Amino acid sequence: LYLVFVIGILLLFSWMSTRLKYMKDDNLSYYETTLKIILKRPITAGLLFSLFFTVAFFPDRPPLLLDLIIFLLLIPIVDIGLKLGHKSVHKYIWAFAILMVVYLGLRFIPSDTLLYRTARLGLGIIELIVLIQLYRNPDILVLPTRTLTRFVRVLVTVHLLLVVVGLVSGVLGYEGLAQVALDSVLTNALVGILLFICAIILIGGLQVFISSKYLDQFQVIHNHEKYLKGFVARIVILGMTLFWLDATLRIFYVKNAVYEFLRSTFTRDLSLGSMSFSLADIFLFVFIIWLSVVLSRVIKIVLRTDVLDKLSLKKGVPRMITAITQFALITLGLLMAVRSIGMPLDQLTIIFSAFSVGIGFGLQNIFNNLVSGVILLFER
Repeated sequence: LYLVFVIGILLLFSWMSTRLKYMKDDNLSYYETTLKIILKRPITAGLLFSLFFTVAFFPDRPPLLLDLIIFLLLIPIVDIGLKLGHKSVHKYIWAFAILMVVYLGLRFIPSDTLLYRTARLGLGIIELIVLIQLYRNPDILVLPTRTLTRFVRVLVTVHLLLVVVGLVSGVLGYEGLAQVALDSVLTNALVGILLFICAIILIGGLQVFISSKYLDQFQVIHNHEKYLKGFVARIVILGMTLFWLDATLRIFYVKNAVYEFLRSTFTRDLSLGSMSFSLADIFLFVFIIWLSVVLSRVIKIVLRTDVLDKLSLKKGVPRMITAITQFALITLGLLMAVRSIGMPLDQLTIIFSAFSVGIGFGLQNIFNNLVSGVILLFER
């Protein structure tokens, strides 16, 4: 199955590279421009992308297979990094690759030997020198957004402190702390570089697809192209950030403890009268309502732009259909949100009945206008 996946990815990237000539150089985003550079090496990009998703096919892979995957990943990382990065960054790319090879080589040396400890301390000293150079030359770490640039610079500072802690711990004999602190630099850098390149490929590919002739025929896509590209970028970056957080927790061996704390916090029962719910139920309640509102707006725009306007309907009918559809989706979302927190619908009926008296007196004009608006929609 993984072999089929790899072949499919390589064919996809090769096909995408043939479409480069149809991409206009004007009005391209950073991700589209960078993707265009990456696709000049389709086999390399496909190899990196397919190796990155080995975790989905081999979740319980043995350590030797993991080391082999990391070693193979260094080839496309160096190739793409040298292509994308400025000449001033090339030496850091080669330094990272050499350090990763040495790090993988250390795994074959018994950890209780003097050779292993000496080699690890030497690796930590080289890491310290590289991080100091990056810290003293912040202009090297310039990324697409200011927020991401600041975040990476903070990570450099944090890992610089971790290397110092690791070296001191290794000298004092605290091997466990030294191993975690020194290994975290290279493993976190590897994960960060992989996520950055894969995010560019995903975002750039989706943005190119949004601008393609296949979707340009839809008026709603054409009118909201810029917003959709930004939305796709935010969603992919959010997913990659969550993946990075999960990997970071695993690197520092605190993933199980953090997940167990979050699980106990969000699933703890809270009582309100005869009802019991949790923080997870509250978040699910808010999320379902938000999702129903967003979906109702999207469907309303799609119906109005690409469906109803192309049908020969009488005046007022398209507006009636879109309004009713939007109200129905929001109402359905509200009912699903109420059910998600465990409130029976019969209790909801009692609550609405209790509020109906106050609504009838205090919000009479508002409900008059609401009902009048619905009547106008149906009567056109």
